Amino acid sequence: MKKNSVQGIIITLIKKIKMGFFLLWLTFTVICGYIGSGRKIGFFTAFVIALLLSPLIGFIVVFNSTKLEDLRFNEKIMDENQKQTEILKNLSDANIIEQYHNLLQKGIITQVEFDEKKKVILNNEIIDPLLISQKTEIIPEFN
Repeated sequence: MKKNSVQGIIITLIKKIKMGFFLLWLTFTVICGYIGSGRKIGFFTAFVIALLLSPLIGFIVVFNSTKLEDLRFNEKIMDENQKQTEILKNLSDANIIEQYHNLLQKGIITQVEFDEKKKVILNNEIIDPLLISQKTEIIPEFN
């Protein structure tokens, strides 16, 4: 009987160790998922990777994923850059139109030519393939 009771104790101990290992695995999997929720990978994907492969691999994948905070910051920077580019483009277009207006006032170009160039600049149309070279030739003269 002592042999059966020792075997029973060992079996119970092994079951408890397996249960403890499973609970530890599950706990680290949930923690991995929680950390993943603040990153691009997301909770569910991080949780599944950690559950199926291992929490260690899950943590490696999660920490290699980009933080949502960084993504939002990068999007904000891109939006600001786009706004600044648009402002600079509008300013440069206004400067070019002003320079054409100065040429008009000096009598170098006619009103029709001025209106045509203004329309091209404001509509971002390229009617004349030499327009870009004309812009670069005229701008330096008045700066």
